[in-house]
Amino acid sequence: KVPMEPGERKKKVLMKKWQWTALAGILVLILAAAAFWNFYLRTQGVEPASLEKMAFPLPDKPSIAILPFVNISDDPKQEYFVDGMTEDLITELSQISGLFVISRNSTFVYKGKPVKIRQVAEELGVRYILEGSVRKVGEQVRINAQLIDATTGGHLWAKRYDGQLDDVFGLQDKITQKIVAALAVKLSAGEQQKVTRKETDNIEAYDAFLKGWGHYRRWTPEDFRKAIPYFERAIDLDPNYGRAYAAIASVYTEGYLRAWDWSHILGLSAEAMPSLAGEYLQKARDDPTPLAHQVASKWYIILLYPEEAIEEAERAIALDSNDADGYMAMAGALIYSGKPEEAVDFVKKAMRLDPHNIANHLYTLGLAHFGMEQFQEAASFFERAFKLNPKMGLVQRAYLAAAYGYLGQEEKARTELDKPEIKEVRELYDLYVKYESAYYKNPKDRARLLDGLRNVRLK
Repeated sequence: KVPMEPGERKKKVLMKKWQWTALAGILVLILAAAAFWNFYLRTQGVEPASLEKMAFPLPDKPSIAILPFVNISDDPKQEYFVDGMTEDLITELSQISGLFVISRNSTFVYKGKPVKIRQVAEELGVRYILEGSVRKVGEQVRINAQLIDATTGGHLWAKRYDGQLDDVFGLQDKITQKIVAALAVKLSAGEQQKVTRKETDNIEAYDAFLKGWGHYRRWTPEDFRKAIPYFERAIDLDPNYGRAYAAIASVYTEGYLRAWDWSHILGLSAEAMPSLAGEYLQKARDDPTPLAHQVASKWYIILLYPEEAIEEAERAIALDSNDADGYMAMAGALIYSGKPEEAVDFVKKAMRLDPHNIANHLYTLGLAHFGMEQFQEAASFFERAFKLNPKMGLVQRAYLAAAYGYLGQEEKARTELDKPEIKEVRELYDLYVKYESAYYKNPKDRARLLDGLRNVRLK
């Protein structure tokens, strides 16, 4: 084999590099073409949704689901930015009491999937669907959006919005106002102010927050750890960024509640997290968001101030009546304050707003029935929740074991308590089960979980 001359070798390397660059360019064009086809060509005709096949009856006010916007930028790393814009539109519309808006958790189930408008409308039980695409190149942003009446298959409008990156908030406002006008929704003076008011005017702070929020939304200890520096960067750029403070407070709150298996990943001790959460939460409440009130509600439960926990949940719902998490915060506050029967309706409201994300809702229904000493119903809800999400917290499984204990199903209870992952941390696990019991206001409620487990362990 004759060795190549240095010049030939360099030429061959450059040729390969050019080929890979060309291939990457072709791939981007294919993806952009696919997005174009999906977004534009289906405007020619959308099959109407069937009212009879709706999973839920249509609400008595205009109902809408916003599908994740498609990233048609040359850079796939802009995905976080496009997702963040989609979620901000959902948040803006959610603050309008005259609209019924499906939660982000349920609409993002369709991300990257070739779904039909009819399917989405029928599964979520809504009349209107908003979809679109975003192209971000340098400081230029282009947003394409279209609003579809799924019950007729007709397009209410389709429009392109071009602008500079530092005007992205203005572009979002235009889309929101267009939707409000198309659906003939009347805004109160307070709602008009809420919709147009932005959490930050600093586009760099906003960009940093969205990067952190992308990790935060994955809800794993590893992603929580990655989210923190981005939220801190957002705060450095805008010291008045209330939502960034609330997000960090939430990270440390969830870390504290799961400290037995999260603290080493977050790199903090269980003792350090409450003070950090309190520090950020205090600043978040200077410019409150629904998330800040939801986090505050959790802390009042931990600190055994159930009435204050309920008040914070009420404030969260008042700020955003379409936020499923607000209703779940209220349900939790009611359960731990000894009013589990009142919690059920709030969980059901959350399930209607977020129908594709029901594992936690089912678990909370199980808690409510456990609190009402309806152990068969509680066990059924817990089983369904863990089937949908087998990775749900191990401490939460103590409730299922306790429900089995009350039902005399010892073998099933021991199966839950003898899981290898629980055996590995048995002493720590038992400690956190005691902590969980201590969050209840009433002594009888505090004893119920431990007594149910005792029914198993003493036999």
